[in-house]
Amino acid sequence: MNQEQIRVAQVENDGLSDETTVLTGRVSCVFTYFGRPGTKYRIYMGAYSGYGTPPKTADTATGRNVDVGDTVMDRCPPIAPVQVSVPAPSEATRGLLDAMVIEPQVLQRPGNGTTTPLFGVVPDQLSLPLSRYQKSDHIAELPPCWAGPSLDKPGEWELLPTVYFRPFRLESFVGGNVKSIRVVRHLPYLTESQIRDYVRRVWLGVVRDVYSSIPWSEANSWIIEVAVEHTDWKSTGFLTDGVHVQIEDRLGKYWFTRISPSDH
Repeated sequence: MNQEQIRVAQVENDGLSDETTVLTGRVSCVFTYFGRPGTKYRIYMGAYSGYGTPPKTADTATGRNVDVGDTVMDRCPPIAPVQVSVPAPSEATRGLLDAMVIEPQVLQRPGNGTTTPLFGVVPDQLSLPLSRYQKSDHIAELPPCWAGPSLDKPGEWELLPTVYFRPFRLESFVGGNVKSIRVVRHLPYLTESQIRDYVRRVWLGVVRDVYSSIPWSEANSWIIEVAVEHTDWKSTGFLTDGVHVQIEDRLGKYWFTRISPSDH
């Protein structure tokens, strides 16, 4: 008999944390986990979405041993691979890009309270607030027999450190109906033509995975910041150098990815 993998996570008021993995015995399929008294734990039978067995909750409020009982391991049916072709950009998308607004750049001069056009000032990159690098300490609680991430259900995967998708265009990641694309900051040596080309390349580029922190080892400099406004008045946006992207999703979380060139 093979060993089975069991995952145990601590239940907190605002989510799950401190996930650990234990293995059952090879013969008895019994496992023992030593937790802290007065703590609740969620126990998942099997590795992530490979099982349809619902999780169990164990409460150690009494400070005594807790028997979670017997469980029948229910394996999920295999998921057939799906070939996905990325559709060509719509006329609405092309219209948004054609109507893109590039805002004038100004620089706050320290000490005198005046503003000056950013022309002639060449920083290495646009500043990136440190808060955008903060990662959640909580872990995702995936549905049983999870078929994988869907752009329509970001709440299922927003706590994952890495999410692998079937290929899609970056414009799909922000979700919702977009009403405007505005370049709110850019390095001053970029021409209007270059800025439009960079934004178009990124917006129509193909994405396959996103990360909650920077995954690449090569250096990069953010040179353009874009604000995206939606018809429901929500806002998202992204920073880019034309290849690397930091993008905000509709739930306000920041992700990092590389863009593959589009054929369109």
